[in-house]
Amino acid sequence: MGTKEALIYFLIIIFSFIISIPFIWYFAVPVSLIKDSLEGSVSAQNSRDGVKVFTEGLGKGFFFTVHADRIDFKGGGAPCLSITNITVRINPLYLL
Repeated sequence: MGTKEALIYFLIIIFSFIISIPFIWYFAVPVSLIKDSLEGSVSAQNSRDGVKVFTEGLGKGFFFTVHADRIDFKGGGAPCLSITNITVRINPLYLL
């Protein structure tokens, strides 16, 4: 195998890896995992009478985006903050 063929194989492998990452996000990461992580991260730290998070209409887009129709923060059972129509984009380079 020559240097030119090795370079072509290397570029094909790199290109395949880059293309496969958004597909892994879209098909392998369920929305329930994102919802449980979001609600659990805030609620677990303030478990007694602290802040709890509830989400409605949570979904994910193709290129590392997450959108929700509504996110409610409740403290001690009373509503504290409500955020509607929110979209977040995750930069995958920050996850390294």
